[in-house]
Amino acid sequence: SDPHPRRRAFLLPVEIPLNDPITTAICEHIQRFYGDAAGVTVTPATSIDELNIDSLDRTELVIHVEREFGVTIPDSTWDRCTTVGLMIDAATGRLP
Repeated sequence: SDPHPRRRAFLLPVEIPLNDPITTAICEHIQRFYGDAAGVTVTPATSIDELNIDSLDRTELVIHVEREFGVTIPDSTWDRCTTVGLMIDAATGRLP
C-alpha cells in the first residue's frame, strides 16, 4: 500500500474536460512529437515515462506550452508533472 496516500492524491490531475481546447492542443502536440514515436495514444492519463521523453525533449515541450498559451510556469511546478494531465493542469493554472 502507498505510505503517502495524501501526497499521491494531490498529484493526480483534476477532472480535465477532454473537449477543452487547451487539453486537445497539448495532447495533439505531444501525440505528434512524442506519442507516435513511442507507440502510445496520448491522453491526460498518459505517463511522461511512457513517452520516453528525455530532459531535452521535456524542456522543448515546456517551452512550446509556455509560448503557445502565453504562460510562465516555474521549473518546480513542471518537475512535478508526471502525466500529460498534470502538464495540462500546470498550463491552465490548476496545479498549484
